[in-house]
Amino acid sequence: MIKSNLQREQETMRYTVLVVDDEPRNLQLVASILSPAYRIMLADDPAEALKVCFAKQPDLILLDIVMKTMSGYELAQQLKSDKRTQTIPIVFLTVKASEDDIDKAFQVGAVDYISKPFKAKELLARVKTQITLQVAEKRLRQVINLVPHRLFARDSAGRIVLANEAAAAFYAKNIDELLNTREPALPEGYQYVVIDNGQCPPEEPIHRMYTCEEQLIQPEGKKQYFQTSKIPFCFSESGLPAVLEIAIDITKEKEKQAKIRQLNQELLKHSQYKDKLLSVIAHDLITPLFNMDMSLGMLQSQIDTLPADKVRDKISKTKDNASATLKLLTNLLEWTKTQFEAVSYNPVALNLFDEVQKVLTFLQSQLYNKNINVELAISQEQQIMADTDMLQTILRNLIANAIKYSKEEGVVVVSTKERDSGICISIADDGVGMSAEHLQKIRQGNMEHITTYGTKGERGSGIGLNLAREFIQWHGGELEVESEEGKGSTFTFTIPTNHHS
Repeated sequence: MIKSNLQREQETMRYTVLVVDDEPRNLQLVASILSPAYRIMLADDPAEALKVCFAKQPDLILLDIVMKTMSGYELAQQLKSDKRTQTIPIVFLTVKASEDDIDKAFQVGAVDYISKPFKAKELLARVKTQITLQVAEKRLRQVINLVPHRLFARDSAGRIVLANEAAAAFYAKNIDELLNTREPALPEGYQYVVIDNGQCPPEEPIHRMYTCEEQLIQPEGKKQYFQTSKIPFCFSESGLPAVLEIAIDITKEKEKQAKIRQLNQELLKHSQYKDKLLSVIAHDLITPLFNMDMSLGMLQSQIDTLPADKVRDKISKTKDNASATLKLLTNLLEWTKTQFEAVSYNPVALNLFDEVQKVLTFLQSQLYNKNINVELAISQEQQIMADTDMLQTILRNLIANAIKYSKEEGVVVVSTKERDSGICISIADDGVGMSAEHLQKIRQGNMEHITTYGTKGERGSGIGLNLAREFIQWHGGELEVESEEGKGSTFTFTIPTNHHS
């Protein structure tokens, strides 16, 4: 016959049995029967037995009921009321055999009851059974404590009847402090929330196993997530319905899921950027390049027959087309860098007047073609803190936009005004202005998918304006737009005079 691990363990380890009886002959008889299998401790006085239990922690107590100084019932009650000894199993071994005596024995915490006179084999069998159960319970408690997740059980009276080390650590207590008490309150500022997934019963007792998500919200707002399974059972020691809870910390899994969602969103955004990039290349770059190629081909084939003024005119138009295409390509490359977060922001002290002059030099051919006059209402000493490349991109796009929608011999005004947050820069034109619908789209930042045309047919994809808006936001400002059809438009933004890190 194959023996169980518990049977083999019981044979190799000598468990301790305390026998309590004030009759020496009874002590000797029980000791003679059990001593071959167990380590025996004898006590003929209940008070002495209590001291032995506190000091030695026997694995089982055999207890008589009728004793001179204290009844076995009283001793059992004291043992069960003390946390040091309440888990030691008690078996009554007594001559009292009425139903009332047996009932009272179990009420005070006995696990078994043997009437005198008894048979040696019966005593050995009963002791072996209780030792086996005690060993199994200890082993179960060890296994429970090895579980890294919070595990505890409450009976229907609200008392914690089972807890492991993880549960005790959660409440900053030890297991003995938790057992047979109501669930402790969390420290001040902590909040425990059950996430209603439609499956969690609103109240206990529960009648089936279910799993729900719970959150521990810390005072500073940080959240710890748990997946908690709740299982109904009947706790044998009290006979009351109970709920076993196993709470698994899933915070890291939640963080991984959030990271995956973020990566998926970034991949989706990058896919959209790619589609936009391909759309602009196909729609706004290939067409002007094709036109330049056609113009240069015609010019090459007819240069010997065309008058000089016609040649100059074609070259001028081709150069304008090339300049516009270069501007679009520059914006496209800068926009692509911003979408893939490859832009660095390095603000330095700059002279605003000098920066505007650089942009006007770059846009000289567009100004000349429309005979646009630019008025600068800027102090030549005006200092600002800005990223050089970003500021050039902002000014270039906004001034080019003003030129684009200005009529022949129009006026573009670049002015500044002091604000608490810095220098307010405005670029105003007296051109065609915008419809209310067009103005709303610009204010909402919805220009990327709109191709617009200037007063001389200049093309635009909306990228330049969105790029200017993004770079302004890098400086801590916002782009403001005012416009009226037939009267022109004004674009305004603020740049700090001092760098705030």
